[in-house]
Amino acid sequence: MEDKLSKNDLFILMESYKNNIQLNTTLLEQQKQLLIMNTSAIDKQKEFCETLDRFIQNVTSCSEKMNENYTKLIKLIEDKSNTITSQITNGCADSKVEHSGIRLRIYMAMIGMGGIIISLISLAMTYSKEIHELTTYISKTVK
Repeated sequence: MEDKLSKNDLFILMESYKNNIQLNTTLLEQQKQLLIMNTSAIDKQKEFCETLDRFIQNVTSCSEKMNENYTKLIKLIEDKSNTITSQITNGCADSKVEHSGIRLRIYMAMIGMGGIIISLISLAMTYSKEIHELTTYISKTVK
């Protein structure tokens, strides 16, 4: 009789089987929820990766534009610097030419004024001799 199962033993066995099935069902439900959560996490990671890719593309594009603008700016600065340097050089050359012209005019004016002064002095000397002779003649005739 020992080999035979009692009704109570059978009931316990069935209850154990039922509990085992419930446990497996619960575990299966939890695995389903974990799978859903895992799928959701994977989808969010995909979205994050796509967003990160777009961000990297935008940063790369921005970096390229900044590099292009930097190159253009450097070229523009060099061009303007060369233009300013050439204008200053031309301005200095023009200033030297004008200075030479003004200096030449001043020398010519000084020479002209010297000529006029010499002419006036010689004219005064000439007229002073004549005036002296005239006054001498007048003083002799009046006496």
